[in-house]
Amino acid sequence: MKINADKLQWQEGEALRDWKNAGGIGVLQCCTGSGKTYIAILAIKKLNINLPNANINVVVPTTKLKDDWVNKVNGHILTHNLVNVEVFVVNSYIKKNRECVLLICDECHRFMATTFLKTIVNTKYEFLMGLTATLERLDGKHEIMKKYAPIVHTLTEEQAIQRKFIVPSVIFNLLIELNDKEKKEYGTIDNLYNQYFKYFGWDFKLAMDSASSMNPRWNDILKQWDYAPCHKFAMQNGYPVDSLQQIINTYNSNKKNQLINKNKPKKEKRIKMVDLYPNNLEHKFHPKVVNKKGILFLHYMTLRKDFVYNLQRKVDYVKEINSKFAGQIITFAQSIKIAQIIKESIPNSVEYHSGIREKDNTGNIKTLNQTPTKDKKLAIEAFENGTAKLLSTVKSLNEGFNVERAEMCIRIAQTRSKIDRVQISGRASRIDKDNPNKIGITINLCIDDFIYKGEKINSSEKKTIIENQKGKNPFWVTSVNEIIEIIEKLKGEKKIEHP
Repeated sequence: MKINADKLQWQEGEALRDWKNAGGIGVLQCCTGSGKTYIAILAIKKLNINLPNANINVVVPTTKLKDDWVNKVNGHILTHNLVNVEVFVVNSYIKKNRECVLLICDECHRFMATTFLKTIVNTKYEFLMGLTATLERLDGKHEIMKKYAPIVHTLTEEQAIQRKFIVPSVIFNLLIELNDKEKKEYGTIDNLYNQYFKYFGWDFKLAMDSASSMNPRWNDILKQWDYAPCHKFAMQNGYPVDSLQQIINTYNSNKKNQLINKNKPKKEKRIKMVDLYPNNLEHKFHPKVVNKKGILFLHYMTLRKDFVYNLQRKVDYVKEINSKFAGQIITFAQSIKIAQIIKESIPNSVEYHSGIREKDNTGNIKTLNQTPTKDKKLAIEAFENGTAKLLSTVKSLNEGFNVERAEMCIRIAQTRSKIDRVQISGRASRIDKDNPNKIGITINLCIDDFIYKGEKINSSEKKTIIENQKGKNPFWVTSVNEIIEIIEKLKGEKKIEHP
């Protein structure tokens, strides 16, 4: 980890100072590539001096990030002579209660899911430091983190570029026109998706909730039973109000019978639940009907995602970009299938994703491997030392993967996650002293809108990009040649002039 004086002044004189002034409890929200990890290292160093016996727990979301800390050759602990530090991957950390003086949660936006929140709730700590490029989550659960540790310091991408902590960046949205066969497949799926979405009044959460179980729910916060979401929606739309208590009694009685019978022989083991909603079966909004439409909504949403994530023509665009751009490239897919096809289609490329499994001497896959496999490590090394030009990944390297010479990130498919957009773009934002004209380049491959059976089909990817890029000034292009021409012009001018 290379340190420069200006960045150190910010890390120690501003970010760490603000955290200390907040009582050592807070989140540092600083853009990708700015050097958040070194702020945590500075905090550990100071604690090692002031409280030599104080223990520090560092919790990270991936084995790759853990290896960055504990590697016996160039890990942070060894490089910076840190002591009393234990590093955990979050899914193992939460298995028992912990105690430490300083708890560091790296990529803390990932810790707000109900299970991973145990990282904080089940740890007795004196100081808490959260690190993230953006705390905001689509589900709103970032507000939970703020209750435990408010944001105490922020560094935006624009501020980091101005202070020359990261390189200037440029975004290209490459529109892909579907052929007739693809239009028919996507158009059919999209129409059915919208048909069921409309049924739920275009309320995404309601549609998703209605696809879940029809059983009554126990509200752990209010400590009381409640109707299933599909039942609530049914009653709001004219279905007769059923007695909640009667439904609960029926549900609990049958659940008890299932429990009693669970040790019976397999053929007799399952006893069918008594229908909780026996009346008005023909009603348009019977809970069963609502539940079925919720399931169909989920089904067609999944089919549409699969189409977008696995459109193999996107690989052709990656091949063309790779052939015309000289710098190192990281591709980020949403499916292992496409990541593997990219690796197989492009010479001098490597892959890193969860589909890679280390094998034992007999050729069987090691299912309990808790560290990056040998093949994964070799892939990272090949890309870091420049032997491989392209690295094909899925989600494993969205966060905390730093290679200064990486110039371009290609997002194969788009998601609604703002966190993904920020994290992925940051993989190409590091300063490279050997490349003074470097610009961080992000290319989003995106299906364009089209006409099907006389109606306009709005691309879900294009809509997502527009929502995610509010406040940004991307280049919208339709060919790889346009991208290459603009890049060459920008590098010559070393100035970003957006359209």
